Amino acid sequence: LTPSVECYGAAISACEKGQKWQQALALLAEIRRSGLLPGSVCCNAAVSACEKTGLWPQALELLQWMPKGRAVPTTVSYNAAISACEKGKAWTCVLGLLTEMSQAGVSRTIVTYNAAIAACGHSKIWNVAFVLLESRQQRSFATDVITHMAVLDTCE
Repeated sequence: LTPSVECYGAAISACEKGQKWQQALALLAEIRRSGLLPGSVCCNAAVSACEKTGLWPQALELLQWMPKGRAVPTTVSYNAAISACEKGKAWTCVLGLLTEMSQAGVSRTIVTYNAAIAACGHSKIWNVAFVLLESRQQRSFATDVITHMAVLDTCE
């Protein structure tokens, strides 16, 4: 029996939840070798597996690979990559991903902004955090406790 993309997706999601990023990436590679197209769900789970452990270079690599594998990066894809970059204190990559989201027409969410502002906080880039906060408010996104804590963190 040959596993389906759905079976692989479930296995990759389980690896993500168990913080087994190596196994998640191995399963994604297996899908690619088998000639199947992994789709956004499988790729998102693999990007999230990298995010959970702060492996931002791998998360970015997967995000960039997705269109080549005929998987469309979604808000979930970008949010996971942004969160990975936030954990890795790669704030310049976060800004690049925000630009890429806009260019690709991918919607931003409260999660997107909170992770981006938190990335600025880790690097003490308060001016960029305030620009993001203002951008968020111009787009009529409500702020929450996480947003305010992230902004305050940039000012410490």
